[in-house]
Amino acid sequence: MAANPGKAEVTSDASQVPSMPVMSFAAYGDMPYLIKLPNGRTDDQVLTEDIAPALRRREDIPFVIHLGDLSRPETACSDNWLRQSQTFWQRELVKPVFYTPGDNDWADCDRESLAVRQSEIERLQQLRTILFSSPKTVTPGWQLEEVQRILARDPEFTHPENSLAAIRRVLAITPGQFAREWRYETQSELPENAIWWRDGVLFVTVHMISTDNGRTEILIDDPKRAIALVDERDRQNQLWLNRAFELAQKQDTKAVVVATQLDPFGPAIQQETPLSRCLSNPAYAGFCKQVQTLSGGLGKPVLLLHGDTNAYCLDQPFDNSKNLWRLNAPGDFKYIDAVVVKVFPTDLNQPFQVTGLLSGTAAPSVCDYSR
Repeated sequence: MAANPGKAEVTSDASQVPSMPVMSFAAYGDMPYLIKLPNGRTDDQVLTEDIAPALRRREDIPFVIHLGDLSRPETACSDNWLRQSQTFWQRELVKPVFYTPGDNDWADCDRESLAVRQSEIERLQQLRTILFSSPKTVTPGWQLEEVQRILARDPEFTHPENSLAAIRRVLAITPGQFAREWRYETQSELPENAIWWRDGVLFVTVHMISTDNGRTEILIDDPKRAIALVDERDRQNQLWLNRAFELAQKQDTKAVVVATQLDPFGPAIQQETPLSRCLSNPAYAGFCKQVQTLSGGLGKPVLLLHGDTNAYCLDQPFDNSKNLWRLNAPGDFKYIDAVVVKVFPTDLNQPFQVTGLLSGTAAPSVCDYSR
């Protein structure tokens, strides 16, 4: 896609623009909502029958980021659905999946429209217990597919020492080795917040959700207790994001990707810009300021990756931040697809190139929030 006018300057030195990205990854969110599409299929069928096989076939995609909202609250607010989602990632996506929670997954579980209403505080604790209590590692399915790929690259076994060494390395991966190789760590206070590295790019998840980051529509729990927990989560998120960018500075990262559920912008109202809309909301203003300040201090390409709303787009809503981009991933009823993000750190004009996994088309540069 073309760059936004006036946002990023094109480098005059063509040699600085790489012919190949340093790495690629995939992302999606707000899916499956178990909705029927115009063609008669459901988004769950598209995810299972189209998206998952396509992701498995892509050897250039080492992992997937799920940006929250595992389904609508009617479905997502159950232990069984959390376990089914985890099983789907392991058996169908196979690749490591890094997930950051959405409001549908816990904060909306107390809504009056639900047949079974639950404490949002208790749902968050269950979510952490089911999805974040075990050490991160690869699955046996990934190991098997990786071995098959190694053998496919050398079918005649002309270099047995290289192939056998690679196979032994894959089969020996344990949670501890995974953490070392991916430089994977989680925040002790918020285990859903993670940092990992691939090919010189630092990734960080931050637990920010809509409904004013969980400050509104507290319908069952004691509001004072719930808000105190949000305040603490905000504080821990701020510390975690600071840590990620400190690591990026010290270790000379090529780029940073910040992944969260929240769309802090939303459609502009009247004369508002996307950034002014974020800064006018006390629940999100600190987050937007922090991302902009840290990105400016880093001076490397930074991508804010999120779900939450239906406006699939890649743009630059942060004023005067030429190295800072935003990607609103597909999902949420409107675009039933995943995205493939390729990172070109030295391309000042377009360091993040985004295409639909199934569609193959570039992400729109204009955010359309209409249904």
